[in-house]
Amino acid sequence: MQKRFTDEQVVEMRILRSNGLSIRRLADRFGISRSHTSGICTGLYYKDVSGPRTRRMYVDCEKRTILVQERQEEILAFITQFQEQEKYPPSIRDIVEGTSISSTSIVSRYLDMLEENGKISRKAATARTLRIV
Repeated sequence: MQKRFTDEQVVEMRILRSNGLSIRRLADRFGISRSHTSGICTGLYYKDVSGPRTRRMYVDCEKRTILVQERQEEILAFITQFQEQEKYPPSIRDIVEGTSISSTSIVSRYLDMLEENGKISRKAATARTLRIV
């Protein structure tokens, strides 16, 4: 059973997160899991409570944004190299094996971001349809 918080506690948690306190430290401070803490801070839980919300994958932090951009560039470079060598687009597992990213779900998120930014295109629910725009 999840712990129930007052509106004041939720606002406090969101303010602390927006000021740079890590999810781990917030979870320890409030005695809940990291995933639940993240859900509160991003607005997944307690949607009706005000307070600053952070975005998943992007905390308003230059260092994190630079890391995301570097990973996107790494994925784009791998896709280009793979297509030149193999003559067909890589699968998500191929991208995991060829980059420093260890999870298919993370690669999928990066591909979603690249698609939103217009750097790649792909057909939903169809394997190997990546295309660099």
